[in-house]
Amino acid sequence: MLRPSVFLKDLGSIRKTLLFVTVLFVLGIVAGWYSTGVLAQFIDQQMGGIRDIGESLSRSSNPKWNFFVFIFFNNSIKAVLMIFLGLFLGILRFCFCL
Repeated sequence: MLRPSVFLKDLGSIRKTLLFVTVLFVLGIVAGWYSTGVLAQFIDQQMGGIRDIGESLSRSSNPKWNFFVFIFFNNSIKAVLMIFLGLFLGILRFCFCL
């Protein structure tokens, strides 16, 4: 049974990890706060590219099928890329953001 005393004891045993994760979280918030101009421009650029792809897929003869194929292959390529780069180079999270 989960008791608050046991839970607090477990939190105490991973205190360094919790502190490290909290610092990373706060640094991420600060970095996001100060990079709003650059980040907003990057997101707008990415959304414009996605919008162009969506419009071209919508104009095709079978849009549902084309959307399915596009999403399937996009996810498959990224999954395989994550697996191989994680195995060979140890670069998992960096390439996932691409």
